[in-house]
Amino acid sequence: MIYEPEDFARKLLAELNLKRADSPEEIASRLRLTIEDVDFDNLEGALVFRVDRAKGVISVNKNIKELGRRNFTICHEIAHFVLPNHGSVRCKSKEIESWSSGINAQEVEANRFAAELLLPKKEVYRIVNNKATVEVAKKIANDFKTSLTATLLKCSEVTDEACAVVWSVNGKIEWVKKNE
Repeated sequence: MIYEPEDFARKLLAELNLKRADSPEEIASRLRLTIEDVDFDNLEGALVFRVDRAKGVISVNKNIKELGRRNFTICHEIAHFVLPNHGSVRCKSKEIESWSSGINAQEVEANRFAAELLLPKKEVYRIVNNKATVEVAKKIANDFKTSLTATLLKCSEVTDEACAVVWSVNGKIEWVKKNE
């Protein structure tokens, strides 16, 4: 059986007896991961851990302003700790919450894990109820303490409506993630 990153996130939540990652810091602590704020230039986060995965350190860019982005970055680094065949990593800002075709597979897996940890599909589905709008996503992002980007992606994923999230910078489309 092949397990997806979302399966590992759901398993971790079940093991910790949590509905969702309301406090990524608490989850990190329970996994024996220490969080430190670091002044990074081009990195959003990094993870260093012992080979036996007994403990480790998550470094988070101290210049992250948005709580939702910080939470996502911490969960992204937890993913690298939990997911098989992942290791100590340094994650660039453009890799976190991104669906750009240039992102390597492990970064995409870590994004998927983090999104499910913070925004479990079942919970978001109940709220969206096939009415995926920016207003609904903003409310969920506020209630779940997540970034609007991650929340829009999850809303797009759970709705039966045809929709897509488009990320652009200075009028240039960087990536598009459409639902099924």
